[in-house]
Formats: sequence, C-alpha cells, structure tokens
Amino acid sequence: LANSSVANKAHEVLMLPSGIAMLKIYPWLCKGSARPAFLKRLNIITTGVLASGAGLALAATLYLPQVLEWIWGDKYQFAYKLIRLLLPIAVLSIAIMILYYRLIAKGMETVLLKASTVATVLQLAVNLIAIPVYGASGAILGMATLATTNLAYYFATARRVGILKNHAIVKQTGFMLAMFMIAVVLSQLQVSMLLGLIILCISSVIGWFATLLTRREQK
Repeated sequence: LANSSVANKAHEVLMLPSGIAMLKIYPWLCKGSARPAFLKRLNIITTGVLASGAGLALAATLYLPQVLEWIWGDKYQFAYKLIRLLLPIAVLSIAIMILYYRLIAKGMETVLLKASTVATVLQLAVNLIAIPVYGASGAILGMATLATTNLAYYFATARRVGILKNHAIVKQTGFMLAMFMIAVVLSQLQVSMLLGLIILCISSVIGWFATLLTRREQK
C-alpha cells in the first residue's frame, strides 16, 4: 500500500502544474470567441501545456525513481517500478484535462458525465480482474483503461462540437506517440539523467512548434 501510494502521489504532483495552468486559462475559455486571433492564441497555449506536460511526465518516468532512490534508498524499491508504469499515463491525463476544461466551457457537462461513467465501469472491471493477479500493477492497468477510454471519448466529442478537427487530433496523437517512443529509446540506451532531460526538453519544444502548431500559429 505504501509503495502504491508513493506512485500515486508522484502522479498527483506531476499533474499539478498542468492543472494550475488550465485553471488559469478556464475563465478565458468561458468567454468564448470565434475570432481567428482568439482561436490561434488558444491553440498555442493549450498545446503548449500538452507539450510541456508530456515532457515533464516522461522525464519523471525515466529519472524520478533515481532521485527517490538517492533520498530513500531501497525503502520504496517496488514503488520505483510502479512509477515507471504509472507516470506515462500522465501524458494522456494531461490531454484529457485540457479537453475537459474546453468541453466544460462549451456546456458539455452531461456528455462528460456519461463518458466518466462508462470509463469508470470499465476501470472497475479491469481492476476486479487484474488486481488479484498483478497486484498494484493491475491497478495501473485499470488507470490506463480509464485514461484511454476518456481520451478517445473526449477526442470524439471535441471533434463533434468543433473544438478540434481531424488533423488536430491526428497531430496530438502523433505527438504523444513520438514522445513515448523517444522515452523508450532513452530508457533502452540508459542515457544519463542530464542528457535525457535535455533531449526530452528539446523534443517537446520542437514537437510542439513543428507538429502541434499551424503555420500561422508558428508565425
């Protein structure tokens, strides 16, 4: 239980900066505007939150266990494995959070409640099956089920109400997959913490600018 709590607390702390950013943006979202300048500024900021959050989440996935080991030694050794399994899900959770606030600002509370209900039922089913077999790792599988279900539903809803177009969904999905692949390569090559952090930082900035922004937004 202690090891699982350490991993969950790491996930909560990791989500905090993106949560604060979206809370600050939310009143601005509620104003609503169809003006191109507003929409450009909105996309620049929200995709920036996604890119920075993804880079931070994957950096923590790779190197937070090493930092915690310096502090606690082997006391929470099993937690380090759980952190490496749980924190990549934070990338999806950040994308979900951004869409959540944008959809709430459009008055889509009922739709989001339905999505949460379906996703929670699926998570419960996975938990009941996986936790007796895999323990805390099974609970993380449940979290992954919750995140992927919500993200798919939110993407579909955002497309339906005109918040995101198909190409934007493809770009955001591609960006997240590319960042996951970079993290996997860094892990396999056992790149040092300093170099890995630099690579992830540069990758998230380049991915944000080159992939998530349109030509006009780049200008």
